[in-house]
Amino acid sequence: MSLRLVLNREPRILIIGSLFIILGAALLLDRLDVMAFRWDKLFWIAATITGMFLTGDGLVRRKRGKTFWGSLLLFFSLFQTLTRFGAIERYGFYTLPALFIAFGIAFFLLYMLEPREVTLLIPALLLCGAGTVSLLWWWEIVDLYEVRSAVRTYWPLALVAIGLSIMVRRRSHPAPGVEQTKSLPG
Repeated sequence: MSLRLVLNREPRILIIGSLFIILGAALLLDRLDVMAFRWDKLFWIAATITGMFLTGDGLVRRKRGKTFWGSLLLFFSLFQTLTRFGAIERYGFYTLPALFIAFGIAFFLLYMLEPREVTLLIPALLLCGAGTVSLLWWWEIVDLYEVRSAVRTYWPLALVAIGLSIMVRRRSHPAPGVEQTKSLPG
């Protein structure tokens, strides 16, 4: 009687199993003083990799929830990873704009998944814009009073954009109760 090792072919099981193997190996190397790990760095790296997997899987399978939450996890944990490794300066103020931008990108990826859902561009642009303006203000590139003045002047454009998105969405969907006729070959 022989013992065979059969790998489970379901991707989730393979990913979870791989994560446990990597975590176990890292813990063993840390316990044996072969390598010293900073767990805050390792956690954010694992979160970034998990976010990449969830986003990719959600885009391939066209799953909206997995795409949204995976991309949010990916971009926010990527920001945290870059701050932990010193690629981005670590200020407490950067966290909220980074979160806004991550949410905006998540909404934009949902729009990319369903281009007919034009209304998803509104929160994507608002959140990315708010995060970007906050960072530009913090870096003293933009004056906050100028931004407030521009918002006060041009906010009606948001109403125009909403109206256009409603009209575009109405055209792409047929009116309820209207039957579409199909011509049969022949």
